[in-house]
Amino acid sequence: MITCIHRSAGNLYTCSSDHTVKVHILCPPPRTLCTHLHEAVVNRVQRCSRMLGWFSHTWWRSSTDPTRPKPCWKTQPLRSADWDTSVLRKWRHNCSNSSDRVFFNTMADHHSHKIPTDIYRTYDSVPEDTPKVKGYDFNKGVDHSALLQTYLNMGLQATRVGLAIQQINAMLEKRQTPMTVQNGYADEDPTSCPCLQSCTIFLSYTSNLISSGVRESIRYVTEHRMVDVIATSAGGIEEDLIKCLGPVYVGDFNMPGRELYKKGLNRIGNTLMPEENYIKFHKWMMPIMKQMLLEQNTQGVLWTPSKVIHRLGKEINDPESVCYWAYKNNIPVFSPALTDGAIGDMFYLFSSENPGLIVDMVEDVKRLNSLAVAANSTGMIILGGGVAKHHICNANSWRTGADYAVYINTAQEFDSCDSGGSPDEAKSWGKIRLSAQPVKVCADASIVFPLLVAETFARHVNKTAK
Repeated sequence: MITCIHRSAGNLYTCSSDHTVKVHILCPPPRTLCTHLHEAVVNRVQRCSRMLGWFSHTWWRSSTDPTRPKPCWKTQPLRSADWDTSVLRKWRHNCSNSSDRVFFNTMADHHSHKIPTDIYRTYDSVPEDTPKVKGYDFNKGVDHSALLQTYLNMGLQATRVGLAIQQINAMLEKRQTPMTVQNGYADEDPTSCPCLQSCTIFLSYTSNLISSGVRESIRYVTEHRMVDVIATSAGGIEEDLIKCLGPVYVGDFNMPGRELYKKGLNRIGNTLMPEENYIKFHKWMMPIMKQMLLEQNTQGVLWTPSKVIHRLGKEINDPESVCYWAYKNNIPVFSPALTDGAIGDMFYLFSSENPGLIVDMVEDVKRLNSLAVAANSTGMIILGGGVAKHHICNANSWRTGADYAVYINTAQEFDSCDSGGSPDEAKSWGKIRLSAQPVKVCADASIVFPLLVAETFARHVNKTAK
């Protein structure tokens, strides 16, 4: 019984239940050119370009033999064990001049299967008030504010940006609400105690953002006293001060470190900090530290990281500086790892010749936690991760969590590092309240934060609480 017939230009191929495969010449009637006996029933023959095949790995190729009718067929077996790249490449090369190649497939489908009738699932109707995905229409002109407002319904991380804008605006609106009831006590100037305002905003950021142009956005919100507590790393302090002494330049992520080292250029991502700036910073810091030691020994001043930063902000006396405006507006800046950077190098060099300067970490922890406890409600804006992120999250755990929170970073949660920890993970620790609706934007803060400032802080800058 014939199990399959396949026709191609000039040839006819048949396979039968008696294990035979035959090649015929198309003529009336068809004339059998050759017959091959296969070890199993061949259910299907299929030609593709100049080849037909089956999975038993037996190959035929045509050749010209002057002693036989033209064309004729010879078998050239290829076993399963021979299926490596080199053997196959060699076999194909040897057959490159053949007039045809044929292989036969015993594994092909021999009949059709019925498709299930219910291929679509049952579904529930989407509620009418569900937002529909839609982006900005540039036919309406270039309107950057309108563009950012469409982010909420754009999808992907753009929607997260839109939600972050809503969350920060909610913080600011709450902060501008008049407050008369005192929630607690903090060892602060009574006019700036968190218990006297409706919402206390905590801002944390990593040093690379100060190295970049995000510094100007952070300085803006500090200058206009739109945040209440700041936490950052040592680099977030020193690089702000260093920029007042010398510029940081734009470079490239692929600049070779070997060559940069020889030129005295320190690469921070794609920005360049000249070694000359650290020399200037050294000369600027030493007399300040000498005066700090003198005040400690003669006036009994107990220095803490936040007090050191406050003093440095006063001494730099530059309106381009974040630390300067934090000093002017009496905004505490906490840096629990203040020695982890160039400031730590200055402490080391100074104490080698002038031992005795003490910086008390414990006093700062008490101060930060007390600010969180005294607050009537709190919001956290966390740019990046690291110790600065955890420092304000941990402080908020002392008041059963922040009421508002926005994370902006590219860290992932899979390695369980705190930098990548999600807001939902923070809820499990009591760092964010269970009723809060926090937002994490998975993006580079240098792209996102200036946009957030434009749609939040900049719009509220002239509004003050009564």
